Amino acid sequence: MKSLFANVNLFLFICIVVHIATDVAAQQSPVSLLPKAQRTFELDKKLPQQGPEIKSSTKSSNSEGVVVQTNRLEALNLETTGILNIETGGFDKNMWNGTAHLKAVSLLKNLPSKIYSRSLQNLQKRLLLTRARTPIHEKNENKNIFLKLRQQNLFKWGKLDYFAQIQQNIPQSHDDEELAQLAVNVFFLNNNLDEACELTKYWFDKSQEKFWQKNLIFCDAINGLRDNVDFGIQLLSETKNTADDKFISLINVIIGEEDTPSSEEIVELTPRGVAMLRFSQQTLPKLNLDALPPWLHGIYINSPSIQQKDRLKLAHHSFLLGLIEVEALAKLYETADIPQNDIATAVTLASEGATQIPNALLYRLVLSQETDFGKAQAIHKAIDFAIQDGNIFEMAKLYQNLLKQIVPASELDWFACKAAMINMINRDFITAKLWLEIAQKEGVPNGQSPITWSKLWPVFWLLNEDRPIELDEQQLEGWAQNLLAENPLRGKNYVNLTYHILEIFGAKIPHARWTELAGKEMRVEHGYSLFANKQAIEQALEAKRTAEAAATLLLSTGSLKASEFQDESLLFIISTLNDLGLKQQAKGLAFQVLIKKNHQIW
Repeated sequence: MKSLFANVNLFLFICIVVHIATDVAAQQSPVSLLPKAQRTFELDKKLPQQGPEIKSSTKSSNSEGVVVQTNRLEALNLETTGILNIETGGFDKNMWNGTAHLKAVSLLKNLPSKIYSRSLQNLQKRLLLTRARTPIHEKNENKNIFLKLRQQNLFKWGKLDYFAQIQQNIPQSHDDEELAQLAVNVFFLNNNLDEACELTKYWFDKSQEKFWQKNLIFCDAINGLRDNVDFGIQLLSETKNTADDKFISLINVIIGEEDTPSSEEIVELTPRGVAMLRFSQQTLPKLNLDALPPWLHGIYINSPSIQQKDRLKLAHHSFLLGLIEVEALAKLYETADIPQNDIATAVTLASEGATQIPNALLYRLVLSQETDFGKAQAIHKAIDFAIQDGNIFEMAKLYQNLLKQIVPASELDWFACKAAMINMINRDFITAKLWLEIAQKEGVPNGQSPITWSKLWPVFWLLNEDRPIELDEQQLEGWAQNLLAENPLRGKNYVNLTYHILEIFGAKIPHARWTELAGKEMRVEHGYSLFANKQAIEQALEAKRTAEAAATLLLSTGSLKASEFQDESLLFIISTLNDLGLKQQAKGLAFQVLIKKNHQIW
């Protein structure tokens, strides 16, 4: 008995010690009763961190010495996901610093979906793909909206590859339904039905949106789950509308209960509609190029149901919008079934507007030539049309490989200036120098083209990087006087614009060159102006609000082409691109503008 009491006392003593130790440990290390959060996002460790972190609270003084709170930035998180940084062609991660959350959201909601300038395409790419902090939101503002807006813009812009690169860093557990819908749409467009259906099943149990209900019916149909399809259609029929009737009609085609629907029944295509037509091997609705959204371009180009002339016309348009690569365009041109007579008369047909596919014909004309002289003549004509259309940079990419087949020679001096231009645009300065040496020896212009060394050498300075071209003051004076003597009014406008552009990139135009342009007022050509947004962009640049300045410039230019702007606005666009750090893109746009205007004058 005594032994029993001893054992009990020992047990109680141990319990007391353990209890005291537990209390002490609890005081030292609080224990959370919440479940451990799962890691849903990991920062890309491969991307370098630029500079110190911005504090969550920053202050500055205004002109009166009063301390004011400035806009702040969130830390790097899922919302900041991107594939570019300052070292890989993007902006700095603090590019939104100084911009209010609501202002940034408004700018992102109004970005253009069609951009014809390669320079501005590059600007929008940097804006949307840079891994950057977002402005801190206020209480009533949507915190998780930047990533969604960027992805929406990439989708509307037709940049589905960029969309997918960012989307792969977003875990499924990031429960943003709008982002998930965009992801499924991209899966449908890319014919990745397994991924689309997997994500659909995940969201069908979480959402009452009809979007998921229709997706699931389609997924069940392609998997042969007839009972599930019938049940889904029965539920859908309770609240169906006209769009639902078209959807049900396509489902019935897939499961074999109806014949092919007429194209009139499918006027407005959705990504799911594309997938359904593709799966059931139906034709696309008739192409309407003006109304076709960028995300549908690739679908139509690759559709076997589209006519060849429409495919080639659309492919050229897509190339200008940056939606397909130059290699894909060249392959389409090379493999097109085109009558030999049309190829032989390509220049005439293009000049008279008697063909819907002038660019394909001109390209094939070059391919058909067997001699260097013949190839040079064909490229010479094709580049003239490109300059006239304001597409010299794009077409220079297309003809670069064909130009490489031509050996620089003195008998091609009439072609040397254009050959040098094409090589400089493509940054092949070694070959360009060979052609420039021939172009500089050219005597009196032979009248075949306004693209001659004597008229354009200051403009070529814009593309110069290894400095074979220098701006000599005496030569510059002679260049201007020759142009002014040949065409006093339009020559003055052109020389004036050239001087302004050269000074943007650091050239020093002597005062005497400016004063010789002074004279009576001149009538200017009509065009679009950026005057209304100029001050907003300038203030953003001055305050180093990089993203705000870039986005404001993009929404200001919209889907307009460079040729549609007034000269003053063109200068401002070029200057702004340069100030944003896109010097090469700014020079490219400036060169394209001056070459086109030169072509219009002479």
